[in-house]
Amino acid sequence: MKKITIIGNKEVGKTTLFRQLVKNYSPLKIKGEIKPSPLINYTESIIKIGDNIYKLIDTPSFILSPKTEVEKGIKEQAENLLNV
Repeated sequence: MKKITIIGNKEVGKTTLFRQLVKNYSPLKIKGEIKPSPLINYTESIIKIGDNIYKLIDTPSFILSPKTEVEKGIKEQAENLLNV
């Protein structure tokens, strides 16, 4: 299964994009609205576009120069998801 990982700066619409893709392409029917919430860990879902199935991953804000242990953990997690 191919993997699509959404990464980017804070408040650029990563999670909004993730939610729209899941809403429109999830093989499971999602009822109700998916409400926004800040991410600390990553979120993943399966989507199907045409005959192709993907693992879609939403990550928290990517931090190039982490200052705290939490920020260091977030950066490391994102790098692991990207297999850097």
